[in-house]
Amino acid sequence: MTLLFDKYRPKDLGEVANQEVARGLERQIEESGLPHTVISGKRSSDKIEFVYALSRTAFGGQFENNTEFASVEEFFSRTKGDLKDDPKFARYLREARKETRRLYKRYDIDKSSGSVSKEAAFKQYIKTMSTNHPVGGAEYRLLVLFEAERLSRNLQNALRRIIEKYGDNCRYSFVVTGLNDLIPALQSRCLHIPTTTKQNTQKRIKKTIKQEEIDITEEATEALLHTTNNDPIRSFLLLEALGSRFDRQIQIDDITEITKETIKSNIPGSLRCAVKGESREAIKLTDELVYDENMRYGKLLEGWSREIQDLPIDDETKARIKVMLAELDSDLRELPEDPNQRKKYGRSLYKKFLSKVAGVNE
Repeated sequence: MTLLFDKYRPKDLGEVANQEVARGLERQIEESGLPHTVISGKRSSDKIEFVYALSRTAFGGQFENNTEFASVEEFFSRTKGDLKDDPKFARYLREARKETRRLYKRYDIDKSSGSVSKEAAFKQYIKTMSTNHPVGGAEYRLLVLFEAERLSRNLQNALRRIIEKYGDNCRYSFVVTGLNDLIPALQSRCLHIPTTTKQNTQKRIKKTIKQEEIDITEEATEALLHTTNNDPIRSFLLLEALGSRFDRQIQIDDITEITKETIKSNIPGSLRCAVKGESREAIKLTDELVYDENMRYGKLLEGWSREIQDLPIDDETKARIKVMLAELDSDLRELPEDPNQRKKYGRSLYKKFLSKVAGVNE
């Protein structure tokens, strides 16, 4: 069964919200080809929908064969061990290791082991994707990097050189929440496309309710959009959950009930995922609590503290996690009082904590 989010996703640039920008892009694609782009917007924006529409417009039915999607956050949240076990990325670690050893030998560096960093592997991945040949008559491929603002300055400078070398064969789209963390040299090589959210999400949700004949009150619809902060993905997922759960008219209380259940399951779920070594999923669940449910760090840490005792691990490991949690609590207390700043800087702290928990049994 097709998810509502996918079913009502814009098919091409002709269906996205900002038609003034879309029409200009369509003309540019037709006349001179797809430009390198920076697609920006807050966390709950339509960036994902826009980049899919952009790819479909550029490649038509061949968009899946000519577009590579990569998550910077996902890659760097994983351990090298995880990457070695992943068929998609294992080869790039091997290739980066060979390149490192070649450089050590060339410059007579005494590091015969040829150890390789995740940055080197990711750079190798980018270079390989940039040199792959387009298919289906296309003149170039498209590489989309989600969370591109999390790239280090070193990698961004490497990307600048890669764009200069392979730009005719591959176009690049950097999906970011803000421009400040992208170096000027990358920004200057790309067309900046800001995306919108609120009005477009409301329009799509109300259209979906009408076409799918979902029985929901107007007040409940407004509550749904308020609960999800007009995030398109969360709005559609919540609407789908409501539609499948209730065979009567959906009321405001139904939304409150499902939201509480999500919060209740995500707190222990995030910590348990980390203990199992699934740091990426643990961070994702925690992000939902902090950004989507607006949970304060104090309440989050209280929930994790209670959950530690029920974890299926030995007492020594539990004690180590408690120490790490206490260190996280201490670090969070040092953050600025401004809520937005606390979220921004706090994320790197709980991400580090969950990654350490994921490696506690290694």
